[in-house]
Amino acid sequence: MPANERRNRSRWIPLLLLALLLVLAVDIWLRLHPPAAAGPGNRPTPETAAAVADGSRSASAGSLAIPRAGRGPQAAGEIARSTGHGLGWADVAAAIADGGAPSPEETGYTTIEVTEGATIRGRAVWSGQPASLPPLAYDKDPKVCGISGPNESLIVGADGGLANVVVALSEITTGKAPRLGTATLDQSRCRFVPHVQAVSAGTLLVVINDDPLLHSVHAVQGIQTVFNYAMPIRGQRTPPKQLLRPGLVRLACDVHHWMSGYIDVLPNPYFAVTGPDGRFELTGVPGGRYLLTAWHERGGMRTRPIALAPSGTVEVDFSFGPPGDETP
Repeated sequence: MPANERRNRSRWIPLLLLALLLVLAVDIWLRLHPPAAAGPGNRPTPETAAAVADGSRSASAGSLAIPRAGRGPQAAGEIARSTGHGLGWADVAAAIADGGAPSPEETGYTTIEVTEGATIRGRAVWSGQPASLPPLAYDKDPKVCGISGPNESLIVGADGGLANVVVALSEITTGKAPRLGTATLDQSRCRFVPHVQAVSAGTLLVVINDDPLLHSVHAVQGIQTVFNYAMPIRGQRTPPKQLLRPGLVRLACDVHHWMSGYIDVLPNPYFAVTGPDGRFELTGVPGGRYLLTAWHERGGMRTRPIALAPSGTVEVDFSFGPPGDETP
């Protein structure tokens, strides 16, 4: 090869390297600063979102087409009214694709007007030993996670109240409207926040990563994977995922083995999750006979049959202990 041709080729090498570095820099910047789901001028109103989901209109935003769906306005309407999740047409499309709110045939529950609603209130307590657990040891990513964290599988208040108990009414087929909307699951300092939550079937879930490292969020209901998200970027949010099937969803991180959590998906709106005082209250319940359940990840399940008079109030307490302790 002539010397002048080699010199001409060698001049291009620095330019090619510079172009490659520029492409890499742009890619890294886009990963750290992902574009919003929709701009201010490209954001659906609640009414438009509901109409699209109801099948009464079709719409498009850029390259995303939203066809007539005929699925009912609830899922898209609720997410359009939610705030703080970068709502855009893609979110509305996700809500429509998931099929809207579950039908009464799917949940066994029908909404009615409750005019003389009764109240159920009470407390969950921990009566066994130990009353607290040592912190969990963390063995990965100590700069972000630290070296240990609280064991949230047993949180007992100063007066014995038990936190993270899901109290719910079963064997009820009619009542007030479900609590449809958008729930969030955060990952902060290598913990799921909240550790336990309960939602109505049909709720949209947004998963958030507040940590500057990779989390792999794995959710299982029974033997079925509900979702499995790899989330490597701080501030990352998933598209809304609709939780349609009632049942307990177990959460784990495939990267950090100590991370755990639960989402209880319930077919009706009569439920509560206790705080450290152990107290709960369910309101607007039609008069009748039902089964009240209380579940805790360490204490297991407790049940109590109850009878409610219209506009009445019933007090119910639950006592939990270590596995094998079946105190009601």
